[in-house]
Amino acid sequence: MPKQTSKESTCEICNTIFHVKYTSYKRRTCSKPCKNEIAREITKNYYLSEENRQKASVRGKETMWRPEVRLKYLKGMEKRDFKKENHPSWGTTRSLESRDRMSAAQQKYKEQ
Repeated sequence: MPKQTSKESTCEICNTIFHVKYTSYKRRTCSKPCKNEIAREITKNYYLSEENRQKASVRGKETMWRPEVRLKYLKGMEKRDFKKENHPSWGTTRSLESRDRMSAAQQKYKEQ
């Protein structure tokens, strides 16, 4: 009698029963959207800690000093177009406090 090479598993996100082809596979989800949801949860929980946020910040800043990374970053920035509808905050209203901070920063920049 041949070995059974598949097993049933329950998705950790949507609780759907799905089949795993080989018993050695450690799949936790039934589909790509569910897999992305687990990854999102793991990332969100990781960055709840101030220490982990600081580590990631330092790593990012150190990485930007590498010439090849910096070059790719600058090349990507050239392609960005934040005019009108493409701007991330297009259509949102800012609070008065936020506007004051922005104008103070712009004034300081112009004085330099």
